[in-house]
Amino acid sequence: SMKWALYLLLILFLVPFTFAHHQPTTFIFENALDHTSLPDSFYYLEFVDSQGVHVERVYTNTSQLNFFLSHDTHLLRILVDSLSTPGTDYYGESSINVSNSPQTFPVFPVGSAQGIIEDEQKNIISDADIEISCTKNYIDFFIIKKNNLGLFEIENLPLGDCRISAKSGSYYGYTTVSVEKGKHALVTLTLKERTSYLMWYLLGGILLILSGLLYLRFKPRKILSHKQQAVFETLDN
Repeated sequence: SMKWALYLLLILFLVPFTFAHHQPTTFIFENALDHTSLPDSFYYLEFVDSQGVHVERVYTNTSQLNFFLSHDTHLLRILVDSLSTPGTDYYGESSINVSNSPQTFPVFPVGSAQGIIEDEQKNIISDADIEISCTKNYIDFFIIKKNNLGLFEIENLPLGDCRISAKSGSYYGYTTVSVEKGKHALVTLTLKERTSYLMWYLLGGILLILSGLLYLRFKPRKILSHKQQAVFETLDN
């Protein structure tokens, strides 16, 4: 009987910890810019542990969810995709605390850009390095995908104007796109040889210098009035 009493005490001691570990964590997703709740859409959630390993991937269609998570889980990435648009509408990435529930998880409205990189002769350039600069910087989780056909896609761009530039060896070019929520901006990025840019800069500088010299050489002389001539003659004498 003493043995069973010890077992019973041990069970009573462990039960609270067991339930505490398996209590669900409630997440409520909202627009990070205006703090409004999100409509029911297609949600893809990716939970990552402290070693960067995917713990769990979840697909759902509601903006308030309950999850049983390990205490080692510390990062959540989420994509929100409305069926009314062709691309991802919201993206979020943040650390989480399993012991806090409910948790409000902010996501940002995003769009994307798709296109091709080529030179002035329409030759495909597949090894270009792409850089992005946007007028709004509320998100910087850009995902850039490229292939050997010169095609590229940039995901998770903030809404508004973004400058997309690319360089490959002596070739360089850029373009500006207008990013809309859930939509793909189509881009043709044409790269030119930098030597051509340098040549135009030098030519422009030379023309400016020549224009200045010609102006000084043929600058019209000021015509003096009779009274002004008389004054200068008096000063000379």
